[in-house]
Amino acid sequence: MFILDNWSQTTTGKPFLSANAETQAALKVRLQNLLRKNTYDVKTGILTVADIRAEAISAASQHYTGLFTNNAALERYRDAYAIPKNTVKDPERMRKLNTFFFWASWACVTERPNQVISYTNNWPSEELVGNKPSTDLIIWTGFSVIVLLAGIGLLIWYHAAHQEGETDLKTLPKHDPCWDWP
Repeated sequence: MFILDNWSQTTTGKPFLSANAETQAALKVRLQNLLRKNTYDVKTGILTVADIRAEAISAASQHYTGLFTNNAALERYRDAYAIPKNTVKDPERMRKLNTFFFWASWACVTERPNQVISYTNNWPSEELVGNKPSTDLIIWTGFSVIVLLAGIGLLIWYHAAHQEGETDLKTLPKHDPCWDWP
């Protein structure tokens, strides 16, 4: 949204959400082209980002730094997310957390080399950046759910088929064994 608002302000003088539908559609396509293009050079290990994306990264880092430290303007978000004030006290740890946020979002949107899906198979689905679930994602999700349900069914069947009968109340411990911990 940072990038879309910047571009919309530059071209129309209005925030993105106040622009007309045609302008919004054009800016979304422009955003998708910017974010989905893989600009990581495997040979050099260098990732190149456009200036506007660098500004967005910086703004997001400032936001998260304020959120996880003590920016009073973000108190309502801390309450909503149940994040205590000054959760991250060390500036180096905060830098690493912001780096993680960037790389996680980069992997979710950037296309794999010579493919039209992101490193996370276009997950999470997000229309704004062109992430639509791939066929593989849908198939493997469905398969995983079926296998999970079958496994649960097998466990229930096994438990029902191998019950030894009721526990004899005379063999129950006289006190709770959990209280015997050292």
